[in-house]
Formats: sequence, structure tokens, C-alpha cells
Amino acid sequence: MSPVIILTVIAAVIYAGILISIPFRIKKIENLIGELKIRLESVSVIRIAVIFIVCAGLLSVVPLRSFPTYIAAIFLGVALLGAYIASNEALSVNRAGIYQNGLIFGTEALLYDKIEALPTLAYEKDSETTMVDYSVLQILKKDGGKAELIFSSPDKREEALAAILEACPRLKV
Repeated sequence: MSPVIILTVIAAVIYAGILISIPFRIKKIENLIGELKIRLESVSVIRIAVIFIVCAGLLSVVPLRSFPTYIAAIFLGVALLGAYIASNEALSVNRAGIYQNGLIFGTEALLYDKIEALPTLAYEKDSETTMVDYSVLQILKKDGGKAELIFSSPDKREEALAAILEACPRLKV
């Protein structure tokens, strides 16, 4: 058996594992996150389905063509990376929102105890600060990472910010 076929079989098993893990990851997050306070806009189910179909197509093309092993590995890696990112986005479909114990948005499910600060709150009311986008809320995570919540309007941001600060008062500056 050629190395490309072996890599393709391994990638297909990992791909199936990614797909199978989605309902279990959703259930785990739902148990941790608590009650919904404010619903946020989420990505389309169609978009995620298309990504999964394209990734499956990439997986299926590799054994049909005579790619060198390293090119096949790159194609398979891209397909698995795309499937993993889409699976993270699938967690927020129809679940994106501000919850009692955390936030779900984009590819993130973030509990309040993993949030270090909301840095924009420290400087956005300062008169010397200019060019503040009041439809974006920056989040600094305790692991050093950053995330951004982007809202359709400053009013939606203020509503969501009020719900976050109500649920987690320690984030107030």
C-alpha cells in the first residue's frame, strides 16, 4: 500500500472523528455555559456544511491523483484544518450569545473565569482616545490570547456589554 493511501485513510479517520465529536462538544459546552441572556448573530449552517463538503472533496481527490507524498500530506492537512475550524464554528450555530457563565461566538466558547479583562473599557471613555470602534468589544483571555466580538451597532454592543458585566462584575474597570 502506498504512503499516500495510508495518509488518506488516517486523514479520513481523523475527519470522521472531528465530525463525530461535534455533538459531544456541544453537549459539554451547553452544560458549562448556563442560561442564555442575549442571543448574538451566528454563522450560517449552509456555510459550515459547504466547508465540510469541500474538505471531504479534498480528502477524496488525493487518492485519485498521483500527487507526491508531501503534496498529498499538504492537501490532507488543509482538509483536516478546515474541518476542525468548521467544527469549532458549528458549536456556535444557533448558540452564539451571552450566557450566565460565559460567551459563545465565532469559533469560541469562553467561560467568564477564562477572561482576564475587557481592555477597551479602560480607554474608550477617555477624552484623549480617538478612533474607538464602539461596535467592537475586545476580550483579553487569561492564557494571553485575544478575541473580538463584533456587533452590528454600538447599541447592540452596549446591550451585550451590560449583560456580560451583570454576569461577571469583576470585568468592570
